[in-house]
Amino acid sequence: MTLLRLVLQKAYKDTVIEAASGNEGLAQAQATLPDLIIIEMALPESSGPEICKRLKAAPVLQRIPILFIGAPQKNYRGARDLGAQGYLMKPFDPSELRKARNELLKGKTHWPSTDLWPPFD
Repeated sequence: MTLLRLVLQKAYKDTVIEAASGNEGLAQAQATLPDLIIIEMALPESSGPEICKRLKAAPVLQRIPILFIGAPQKNYRGARDLGAQGYLMKPFDPSELRKARNELLKGKTHWPSTDLWPPFD
């Protein structure tokens, strides 16, 4: 997540709070009420989808846009169902991260073009 922090702080002077685990990130989100939450699909202690479910279940957090970051796999399909507003596939270009951030903060969504996604089983 250090790359995320560097890109966002350099481009926007955003305050970026990193968490070592999903549970730590959930606690930090509850304490700081961020404008945007970026979640790795694979996290220590809890999965990204599980943390997303817990965020969306908390009334004070459920309106905060969530951007998932992960490998191009089936998980991105479930990200929408969980209430996420976007998905960024690894490896990503910093310009794509900036674009996703801007779209989500404007109330839009950010989903990769479906022709870039691997086929479903």
